Amino acid sequence: MNAFVSGQSRLALIVDGNSQYFVRHGGGGVHTPMNPLMMGSFVDSPDVRQFESVTIDQVVDELSLAVEQDTALQFLLALMDHVEESDLRLKLVDRLDELSRRPAVGRYLSNRLYAFPLPESAIPEMKTLVAELGLAHPLGSEILSVLLRQSQVAVVHGAWEELAATRFQNDADRYRFFSAAVLAGLTRAIVTGEGQPIAADCIPARCSGELVDAWIQTAFGAQLAANSGGRVAPRASAPKKAKIPAWLKVAKARGPIRAETVKATIAVKSSAAERKQLRGGL
Repeated sequence: MNAFVSGQSRLALIVDGNSQYFVRHGGGGVHTPMNPLMMGSFVDSPDVRQFESVTIDQVVDELSLAVEQDTALQFLLALMDHVEESDLRLKLVDRLDELSRRPAVGRYLSNRLYAFPLPESAIPEMKTLVAELGLAHPLGSEILSVLLRQSQVAVVHGAWEELAATRFQNDADRYRFFSAAVLAGLTRAIVTGEGQPIAADCIPARCSGELVDAWIQTAFGAQLAANSGGRVAPRASAPKKAKIPAWLKVAKARGPIRAETVKATIAVKSSAAERKQLRGGL
């Protein structure tokens, strides 16, 4: 049988011959008849993944992992907003710390973080989170990498927008392609340059290799233009020693640092529009 799994909806859709039914997270694999409300919630989820020739036990395991990944993402999104209550923030950080140490969860968060440029209002909160987790923590070091690569993330996403505008006839197909690319780590790979050339089968078959190649080339060309300003860049002189920001000095300390010991950075409350964009992008 085949299955489609979504952590956000807490559901797995089972396709077994002519039979179709849902399995709920925490339900032990018990069949749940399909209904329009559940189907609507499932179809609208951005994290649906397909698994072929699987057993019900495997589906339950994959659904459990998907729920952990989505839960960690929701904690991360909450921390991107300014959390005033120190006790609540400590609980969110501790739970995110615990969940993200599982490699599959940490990788999922990393892939989502590279999908869109972060809103300006989220930058100070992410710096604080790096300090709280510490650079020895896998997620802490990954968030730092994302922060330092915001210009590249913007270039790659801009290249996607430019390319997608001419390649897709409807928003649904465009959305499915981009969601699959993000989940597979394609956006992260293009930004960081890791794992290139990217194999066409690194994302579902519906994502054609030709389109992936075009995206990479568009992003690469845009990055070259941004770096040179349309001119051949002169040879750079010896770089000056960069001043280490205060928040990064805190992050280099050993071990995690609790919220109340972290000096507050700029506390900018994200607007409703920014939060909506961020949640849709990540």
